[in-house]
Amino acid sequence: MTSEANFRLFETKHVLRILVFLHLCGPKSKSDIYRAVSTNPRMAEKLDLMEAHGLVAKRPKEVGSRREIYDLTPNGERCAAMFCSMEEASGVSVAELRSDFIKDSIPFLE
Repeated sequence: MTSEANFRLFETKHVLRILVFLHLCGPKSKSDIYRAVSTNPRMAEKLDLMEAHGLVAKRPKEVGSRREIYDLTPNGERCAAMFCSMEEASGVSVAELRSDFIKDSIPFLE
């Protein structure tokens, strides 16, 4: 992929939020990601795009299971950690971001 294509990936809506969510909350199912980040019907395309760029990988939730979870690849982890460092440098609490993700993805905790 070209550097232009890689750069444009990070301009795509929700990509950074997905990276940060997985970085802060660990491997999650597609449903978990939708609940925490967005219910946009194009989220599956974004996850596929992120997978094609080597930022996330999907794997079976359990051995022999058809259910899948998404996890960051080493490159995705580096990008997410860098973005979180930038957030903290600008005064945003990463702990608060994690709390917001958890609250948004688990409605009964509100």
